[in-house]
Amino acid sequence: MGFSTSRENCSISENNKLKIKKELQSDLRKFKEMIEQLKTLEQEIDQLDVQQKYEEADQKEEEHKILSKEKRALGNRIKNRKKNLAGLEQITKNNEALQEHNKFAVARIKEKNQMILELKKREKFQDEEEELDEELKGFYNAEELSELQDENYVRNKNKNTNLNQMKNQNQTQVQSQNEAKHDVQLQQNQINQQPQINQAQAFLQN
Repeated sequence: MGFSTSRENCSISENNKLKIKKELQSDLRKFKEMIEQLKTLEQEIDQLDVQQKYEEADQKEEEHKILSKEKRALGNRIKNRKKNLAGLEQITKNNEALQEHNKFAVARIKEKNQMILELKKREKFQDEEEELDEELKGFYNAEELSELQDENYVRNKNKNTNLNQMKNQNQTQVQSQNEAKHDVQLQQNQINQQPQINQAQAFLQN
C-alpha cells in the first residue's frame, strides 16, 4: 500500500512537472517576444516624437504601458512557475529518498522477519530435538541398563564358570595327589613287608 501510494504521488508529480515545464517554456517565449515588442514601441515612440506626431506617440505609449504591465504579470507568473517546478523537483527528490528509505526499511523488516522465522524454526527444531533427546535418552538408558544387566549376567556367569573350572582343577589335582600318595604308601608298605615275607619263605623252606 505504501509503495503504491508513493508511486502514484511520483506519477502525479512527474505529470505536474512536465505540464509546468511546457507552460514555463511558452511563457518564456512570450516574455522574450514582449521584450522585443516593448523595444519596438520605444523606438516608434521616439520616431513619432521626432516627427511631432504626438497623438500617435501617446497611443504607442499607452500600448507600451499595457504591454509592460502584461510583461510584469508574465514575469511574476514565470517566477511562480519556476518556484513550483523547483518545489516539485524537491518533492521528487524527497519521494525518491523516501522510496529508497522505504525499500531499505522494508528490506530490513523482511530481513528481521526472516531472522524471526529462522529463530522460531531453530527454537522449534531445538525443542523437537530436545524432546527427541529425552525420548532417546530414556530409550538408551533402558537399553544401556539392559546391556549392563546382560553384561553383568555374562560376567557373573563367566566368573562362576571360571570358579567351577578352578574348583574342578583343584579337585582333580587333589585327587591326583591323593592317588599318588596312595601309590607311594602301597609301595612303602610293600617295601616294609618284604623282609617279613622273606623270613616266612625261609622258615617254610627249613
